[in-house]
Amino acid sequence: MKSCITYAQLKSSAKERMKPVLGTLIGAAAVSIGIHLVIRLSVSRPHPFFIRSPFLWYVMSYLILILSNTLLGMLQVGFCHLALKAHRSQAVSVRDLFYAFSRQTKSSISLSKCTFIFMVKTKFYLELAEHQLSEQETSAPS
Repeated sequence: MKSCITYAQLKSSAKERMKPVLGTLIGAAAVSIGIHLVIRLSVSRPHPFFIRSPFLWYVMSYLILILSNTLLGMLQVGFCHLALKAHRSQAVSVRDLFYAFSRQTKSSISLSKCTFIFMVKTKFYLELAEHQLSEQETSAPS
């Protein structure tokens, strides 16, 4: 006969398992969020005054976007690795956040690129079409 665990027992069990690593998980989350913010704020699109060609401007902005999203995807792989180790009751540290950079770089980059390509392809064509429409509106005689 199966024994069922109550919600209160499950909750207390989870608290007991998380208590030793809670500070590390909070610290790793803070580091991850901080790195995400720094990358997102510092890797903005190139200003159009520095690059005269609209096509070159789009290409440069998407190359920067690909690089930043690859780095952020690798950080997410590290955070998932850290959470998995915590679930398995293994020792965790903030260093585990950078797991993808040290051990699984090739597969992490491939995974990041695959997911990012689907997002960028659609967005690139939409922005290019929007730019062409705005050029047509400005060049149309009034």
